[in-house]
Amino acid sequence: MELLNIDLSVWVLGALIFACFVAGFIDSVAGGGGLILLPSFILAGLPPQVALGQGKLVSTFGTLAAIRNFVKNKKVIWKVVATGIPSGLLGSYFGAEMILMFEPEVVAKIIIGLLPFGIMLSLLPKK
Repeated sequence: MELLNIDLSVWVLGALIFACFVAGFIDSVAGGGGLILLPSFILAGLPPQVALGQGKLVSTFGTLAAIRNFVKNKKVIWKVVATGIPSGLLGSYFGAEMILMFEPEVVAKIIIGLLPFGIMLSLLPKK
């Protein structure tokens, strides 16, 4: 059974692997690796909703590593965790449900339209 009807050639797969390495490096240094992964997944032929889900899956592993470091260094504010986790899960659920209401072509246009703003925001100096 085929879940997605995508023909991944060796070149597309190689380009995706390269994009993942570049995105991982950028994410580890400054953050914003998703700005490379998301368009790469869409250009490879994934539907935008699946590309967004894949990007969230990847970022979840990065978040888990960061959480581990915060817990290890005793930097977790547990009062915030009690409301943050349920709020995050609820927002994620409703966001995923809402994005599925749009046609893939509309979602792709929204992503491509907002991508330059994401890049500009990630390049702004942070305090």
